[in-house]
Amino acid sequence: MLKRAAKDAKLSPHIIQTLFPKGPAQAAAAFFQQGDMKLLTLTPPQEDKLQTRLASAITTRLKINDPHKETARRAAASLALPLHATQGMTALLNTSDALWKAAGDKSADFSFYTKRAILAGIYAQILLIYFGARGSDSEYVAQYAERRLKDAVQIGASLRQATTLTTNNIPSTLLDALAKLRYPPRPPKEPPEPPEPPEERG
Repeated sequence: MLKRAAKDAKLSPHIIQTLFPKGPAQAAAAFFQQGDMKLLTLTPPQEDKLQTRLASAITTRLKINDPHKETARRAAASLALPLHATQGMTALLNTSDALWKAAGDKSADFSFYTKRAILAGIYAQILLIYFGARGSDSEYVAQYAERRLKDAVQIGASLRQATTLTTNNIPSTLLDALAKLRYPPRPPKEPPEPPEPPEERG
């Protein structure tokens, strides 16, 4: 898959291998990460209602995929494989995190995690509709996204119930992925330089 992509992009396979040593799943995750970063560079929506801001962020994120929709579909299919479950979960939570930030979320309590977990499930369902829709169905996809947000009891009510969850109710893999969103791992410290040898006296 990566060799074919390298050929289409007229790049050396060695460059692709260097960029993505873990294979196609790493490349797929990088593709979605690039879209998430682009979303965060755009002007945040000014609407007052949280549901409206989230719907706007989701619509914008899908539009970022539009020029490369088939690539996005294949990348999502790759990350949906059981073999790539961890990478797929991480990529989905990263997108959920970007959507919340684009909507202006500044939460710092336990709702930081529940918001992202709930929206990740909603966004995954929206993606299924999006990938199956044609270009003329974009309005339908946007309306579906709004309905899904509303079906979640407008997110806020669901979150008030979700805050009763404890870490014992959350799978460890999901909890670890959520924790990395809030507290990214620090780069390893460089080892101290060895002391200079004492000067020899004559």
